[in-house]
Amino acid sequence: MITQIIIEQCQRGETSAQRKVFAAYGGVLFKVAWRYLQERMAAEDAVAQGFAKAFQEMAKCKFDSVAKLEAWLRRIVVNEALGILRERYKWTWAELSELPQYSTGMEEQLDDLSAAEILKLIAALPPGYRTVFNLAVIEGYSHPEIAKLLEISEGTSKSQLSKAKALLQCKIKKLYWHDFQK
Repeated sequence: MITQIIIEQCQRGETSAQRKVFAAYGGVLFKVAWRYLQERMAAEDAVAQGFAKAFQEMAKCKFDSVAKLEAWLRRIVVNEALGILRERYKWTWAELSELPQYSTGMEEQLDDLSAAEILKLIAALPPGYRTVFNLAVIEGYSHPEIAKLLEISEGTSKSQLSKAKALLQCKIKKLYWHDFQK
């Protein structure tokens, strides 16, 4: 368990405390990076780079709670994952023709899906959709923040999120096609 004392030790550069912080958050932050990158090595790179940056900058920060440290580490890893996406992949903001809206009855189908199934559906989204969806829905970023992070317009962010949601609805509909035929 991470305590305020361990945080202060990290801020002083004590490697034993840094190891404890990495052990506590490395796995969780790997999953965060994985949601964006969908590649093991790239996600590991994002986490490693994120922790290196965090440990370098920690002394300059004030953490009055462990939760603030967790949020800060998460934000750093998300930014590292986005940086890797920018370096390794061409941003392609997928354009789909008008997607039908399937909202009637979707709540029941969502209740039947496990978290793992939902994450699998999100992972199958095109990279642009997936990235904006993760930032907006899972991480809680606003459209102005997403636009700044991804160097796109707010309109593109909103459009990508809307299309991601529509595509997810279509995918869920396909999973439960028999329920929609009743």
